[in-house]
Amino acid sequence: MNRLMIISLNSDPILQYGTEHNGGQSKYVLELGKNLVREGWNIDVFTIKNSNSEDIVSITEGFTVYRFPLLNSQDYSYSVKEEDISEITNSITHFIRENKYEYNMVLCCYWLSGIIGLELKKELSKNTLITFCSLGYFKELTPDNCYRIDKETYIAQNIDHIIATSDEEKRILIDFYKAKPDKITIIPRGVDTNKFKKINEI
Repeated sequence: MNRLMIISLNSDPILQYGTEHNGGQSKYVLELGKNLVREGWNIDVFTIKNSNSEDIVSITEGFTVYRFPLLNSQDYSYSVKEEDISEITNSITHFIRENKYEYNMVLCCYWLSGIIGLELKKELSKNTLITFCSLGYFKELTPDNCYRIDKETYIAQNIDHIIATSDEEKRILIDFYKAKPDKITIIPRGVDTNKFKKINEI
């Protein structure tokens, strides 16, 4: 059976939507996982453990969320430090070795996850993909965001493949981040047609 690792550090797919760190990315990971399970995949999501959350939660058979604590058991915030990334990377690596899990590929969601994905690639030797979900390119140029853009550039140039959500995102990845065009695939975000319809269909 195919097995996919999804790294979604900043967004837990089963916490309450509409809170500070849980929105569209969480829904994307949840629905992607559900649909891939129907296609015969096993899905393991790796995210950050916040206070009062369980270490392991099974969403459905073959779809599991694993949570790993930050240093000092702090909750996730956007100011994740290098030592936090190193701690999470080591925890995930140890978990994989201990459980002897084999993955067909790794999908990273958001740039923080991409940093870990590239580190785990050395351990797993598997194709590693990323969907950035958002880009620092669109943010104000603060020192923190310049750091983010530097990391996004490194990821875009070294990851095996990028899933962009639009032609505009692909253009930015090529022109600004210098990603190779042939390793970018455009897959627009899905829409629940039971809830949303085109204006001319209402």
